[in-house]
Amino acid sequence: MDKAPDSITTALAPSRKAFLQSIWQENWPKLNITSASKLHTSDIELAETLLSWLRDSNLDCPLSITISPPKSASASSASSSSSSTTSIPPSLTQTTKIEIVPTLPDDAFTHALAHIGVYRREETLPTLKNIFYSLLPKGIAIVSVTKRNPIEEILQSVMQKGSSGHRRSSSSTTTTTTTTTTTAEGVTAVSEAENLRELAAAAQFELGKVRVMEREIVVTGEELSRLRGEVQGILDAACGQQGDAQSWERGFDVAWEREVERNGGALKVECWVLLAMKWDLLCA
Repeated sequence: MDKAPDSITTALAPSRKAFLQSIWQENWPKLNITSASKLHTSDIELAETLLSWLRDSNLDCPLSITISPPKSASASSASSSSSSTTSIPPSLTQTTKIEIVPTLPDDAFTHALAHIGVYRREETLPTLKNIFYSLLPKGIAIVSVTKRNPIEEILQSVMQKGSSGHRRSSSSTTTTTTTTTTTAEGVTAVSEAENLRELAAAAQFELGKVRVMEREIVVTGEELSRLRGEVQGILDAACGQQGDAQSWERGFDVAWEREVERNGGALKVECWVLLAMKWDLLCA
């Protein structure tokens, strides 16, 4: 599964936004975002979430935000990368210039914010390289990377067990974000923080200026109930017309309850958070 279906992405939005805001809050003294800052983000949702948080926190909004989605759809959060900025409330753009561009210029930005929804080395590395080249010296990158998405694991598991042999065969090459998965294409999911640090170094970030943290997107309460309904709808459309419908429903109930129980009544999407500073001879 290269990216989460749109309905699941939408259902996760409140928890994802809270997750992003907690990262910015935790690292705010180091970020140094001011009214003169020039940012770029990987999607509109990131830009809107940041501007809303800055406004609500009575903090300075940046001078400009440039939005440039990764070329690979699977490398983006797939959350709201549209061709216009009309989804951003006008009140958030009064002091910040917003624009969408197909490619990023070099040495242009003070900060880069991105979310990588499906980790693949051969796609994540070019994304990190583009971020590095786009930053000014001492520019800061804040990149969240999905490490494990239990929703995708549940979908894949139930669809494999509840579908025909042909579907199982085709599903066996699907990439997931499980930490130990290697697909038929040779794509290996990130297994530890050091792997991501090495990837940042390969993108030319200096290791001494790279920090990797493990964080979680936590879904609870009504949002968890809505998310369950969205996942059930996807499975019903995919498996309901094949074989025993009750079979996939039982499998889903068991898998979902097991995942929620292990997290004390919540569903958790595990992520890495990469903080890196562009450092070159100009900074010495």
